[in-house]
Amino acid sequence: MEIPLSHITAASALFAFFYMVLFVACWYLVMTDWYNRLIGAMLTLLAVGLAMCCMYPMLYDWLPRLGVVFQRADTDFDLGEFRSRILTAFSFVWTCAFAMVFLVRNAQKKAAIRKAEVEREALMVSIEDLRVRIEVKNLAPHFIEAVIATTMGKLTMDNQDDYLDTLMVLSEVMRYALKMQEAELDIRFADEWRQVENLVRLGKSYFGDRSLILEAPVDKPDTYIPIGTLLAPVENMMKYATLTTASPGHIVLMSDNRQWRFRSSNRFRQEKRNSIPGTRMGFILMQQRIDAGNWPIRIERVEDGDCFTVHVAGEIATILSNGTW
Repeated sequence: MEIPLSHITAASALFAFFYMVLFVACWYLVMTDWYNRLIGAMLTLLAVGLAMCCMYPMLYDWLPRLGVVFQRADTDFDLGEFRSRILTAFSFVWTCAFAMVFLVRNAQKKAAIRKAEVEREALMVSIEDLRVRIEVKNLAPHFIEAVIATTMGKLTMDNQDDYLDTLMVLSEVMRYALKMQEAELDIRFADEWRQVENLVRLGKSYFGDRSLILEAPVDKPDTYIPIGTLLAPVENMMKYATLTTASPGHIVLMSDNRQWRFRSSNRFRQEKRNSIPGTRMGFILMQQRIDAGNWPIRIERVEDGDCFTVHVAGEIATILSNGTW
């Protein structure tokens, strides 16, 4: 039997409408955020409600007024058959929409992985170049060694976005470390603190999200400090500490209008600390630089059993044009 063009057009329009609604619904349903899934569920309920509540009057009242008649006059109407046909058609459209969502998201994921691979290779080349430059100049070798070992130990091919972000953070930290070759370089407190946050992020990527606890006010002190003043305790913690969820490392910053106070504390195993080679000169050299520049900064290290704490405090001041406070 020849199918009228009006029937084909009406059926195609209904299919396209439900397909688009269900495609968007499925797109949100497969997301991980609860609010996106809620949107997907609401769209799905909307589509189901439209099919169950509006399909019958559309097919047997609204469309016949436009001359599109699906029910032959010599055929008895069967409500059970109608519901079965609508359910079958709706399920078919939903299956098509879900399959297309899967294909599109899979294609997007593969494209993102290819892009991440290209960016990863570029970052690896940049990081290797930075490492060579640091080694040639013998700049903060224990610092870079700890950061690279911590970060590279976590990189895998399982999560493209995570390891790419970690590499970018590592690259930023290493570029900052290159600045540490300038013995007299002074840095804004906020810039140094950004690298503290980067080191904590690298540490969490290796030891776990709850292995390091960072507490700091939103507004950082508006002052200058010698480069590396805050990084030295954090790097020391990442290198020697025993960082676990049960025994996390704590990094705390407090400040008022006159003074800022920094504290890092962690537990350690003496066997691990003894097994790691190092000059143990980091804090000594930093103290010498602070004393030589007459910086209003004090560093105190306290070792109580297996707990190691570093206190750093300084006055909030600005550097005058002649280089004095």
